[in-house]
Amino acid sequence: MIPKLIRLTQSHPHYVLPPGIHKATLEEIKEEFAVTPYRMHLFRGFCSASESLVAAGCQRIYLDGSFTTSKNHPGNFDACWDPEGVNLGKVDSTILNDLPPRTEQKKNLVENF
Repeated sequence: MIPKLIRLTQSHPHYVLPPGIHKATLEEIKEEFAVTPYRMHLFRGFCSASESLVAAGCQRIYLDGSFTTSKNHPGNFDACWDPEGVNLGKVDSTILNDLPPRTEQKKNLVENF
């Protein structure tokens, strides 16, 4: 379940998730954060990456960054995943290429969806 977003300080421009790890389904993430066409576009990229990871045996994927805030137009989504039990040979190579500036990831997971 996704908790109510909070404002960290009065001067902070956006509401954010409270500190901690919050378990959520893709449907819950979609309902809370994929609320504009652009946010839906980013969400589809996250789902694409998640599908590849789950097919390879991934059990935990973490989503963060400005996508998980009230910011109207987040730049992207930030995600990481637990490699325990994952067959890396089955993971989309785009996901494994995580060296900055992550141009391939941004192009394949965000721009093409």
